[in-house]
Amino acid sequence: MQMTWSGKCAVFVFTLILSLILINRAAFSEGGVLAPVKYIALDADMSGNTKEAGRAIQRGIELALKEINEAGGVNGVTLGLKIFDHRANPARGVYNIEKIATDDDILAIVGGVHTPVALEELANIHKFKIPYLGAWAAGTTVVDNGYDPNYVFRLSIRDEYAAPFFIQEAQKRGYKNIVLFLEKTGWGRSNYKAIIKEASKAGISINFTQWFFWGDGEADFTFRMKDLERYNTDAIILVANATEGAAFVHALAKLPKDQRPPVISHWGITATDFPHFVGEAIHEIDLSFVQTWSFDHEGAGVFKKKYCAEFGPCQSTRDMPAPVGTAHSYDLTHLFAKALKNTKNQTREELWDALHEIKYHDGLIKSYEFPFKKNDHEALDITDLGLYRYNRQGEIVRED
Repeated sequence: MQMTWSGKCAVFVFTLILSLILINRAAFSEGGVLAPVKYIALDADMSGNTKEAGRAIQRGIELALKEINEAGGVNGVTLGLKIFDHRANPARGVYNIEKIATDDDILAIVGGVHTPVALEELANIHKFKIPYLGAWAAGTTVVDNGYDPNYVFRLSIRDEYAAPFFIQEAQKRGYKNIVLFLEKTGWGRSNYKAIIKEASKAGISINFTQWFFWGDGEADFTFRMKDLERYNTDAIILVANATEGAAFVHALAKLPKDQRPPVISHWGITATDFPHFVGEAIHEIDLSFVQTWSFDHEGAGVFKKKYCAEFGPCQSTRDMPAPVGTAHSYDLTHLFAKALKNTKNQTREELWDALHEIKYHDGLIKSYEFPFKKNDHEALDITDLGLYRYNRQGEIVRED
């Protein structure tokens, strides 16, 4: 029997109501009363070349929010996530901050990969006084931005710490003559300034610096590598994201084997499934890179089970791309909730104060003691950095 138009409408209405009930079930308190919902905004590249890092950050937030809400939320408040795609475009990032600012239920922003985007967003972040929790972008001036009060907090690498780490690792390996390959952006310039300073103190020569642009291909890097042998290069320090990093690797792998210096890379290349991006060439060069955490860390097994239960199936850690993004945002979200618990009215201004009052948090990456101080908004330091590489299966593993 064919259903009447009115019957179809009734079914549609019933289905809509049921869907709304299911969608909002997490927002109900134990007494059945609708609890208020406050949000974190994720502002990251969700559709471009670093979208996998954006998704990794999203997953870390979602895992933490699930734990927080299942434990009753924060002071009767359920926490949610709203996602804004800046597409690695600074202008789009500025627009996102303006849009986020109009939503009073969004209390903080978690930021993504790109330092150039974060730098362009600083004016609006401070104009609208929205706490910005950096989960990836490493540029020193993202946090040391000259604003007072400073609304940027970071749980990520800081280039001012990455540079001495790179130089220390170069010294351990006996490298004396180093060449820099740096993207010509605020992130590259941030690294250049810090690396030159640290190399000078260590007595290491920076023979020359090759600057490249977003979108440069293999031919561009092949041309820039022509002087490596002439300068007796011991090693290369690379600061690149995945697209340009792949072109760099392909160009280097095509040089004669005895002319391929080892590479110490910043972590931008890991913002995607880099082994898939590069192919077999990744195993033709000696490539290591900085990270703060990976799924092979001691104690990561429990977190891995939670991750795979929520987003699986996971055949290997290769199925968990950009793991530092997940770990950073997971810890940041728990720190956010801890700060929010110490506010009365759940406002952005109160949250800014409360972030400085967190005394301790036993996190995934480490145990944090006063992670954010009034004069220091960096939750990690140089002791949290390590060198990693891709194994033959394409998994990120700590160097022995």
